[in-house]
Amino acid sequence: MAVTHDTNTKNLIADAVCGANLDGGATLVLLTAADLDIATIALDADAFAAAAAGEAAANNFPKEDTVDNDGTISKFEIRDSGSTARIFGTVTAVGGGGDIELSSLAYVTGEIIRINSLTYRVPN
Repeated sequence: MAVTHDTNTKNLIADAVCGANLDGGATLVLLTAADLDIATIALDADAFAAAAAGEAAANNFPKEDTVDNDGTISKFEIRDSGSTARIFGTVTAVGGGGDIELSSLAYVTGEIIRINSLTYRVPN
C-alpha cells in the first residue's frame, strides 16, 4: 500500500516546499532533454499562494518570456534565488500528461513563450 497524507498534512508539505524555500527570486526554467535552458521565467518575490487542498498556485500567472535558445522543451526545474534546483518535472504537449503542458514544445530564439498557470501538487 502506498503512503498517503490527509489534506492538512498535504497543505503543510506544499507550504514548506513552495513558501520560504522559493520566495525572493525563484525561477521556472524550461529545458531540453540535454539540459539546455530554453527560457527562464521569473516568479514573484512571493512565489506561491498558501496551499489549499494540497496544492499551491504560483502567484500572478500567466507569465511570458522571450526564448533564449533554439530547442525542444522536455522538462523543467524551479530554482530558488541561489539557482539551486528545488522542483523537477516533465513538459509535454497539451494532452500528453506532463507536469506542465504547452501548445508547442519546439521553440526558436526570440519567440515568446507563455505559461498560463503553475500549480504545485503534493503527491499522495
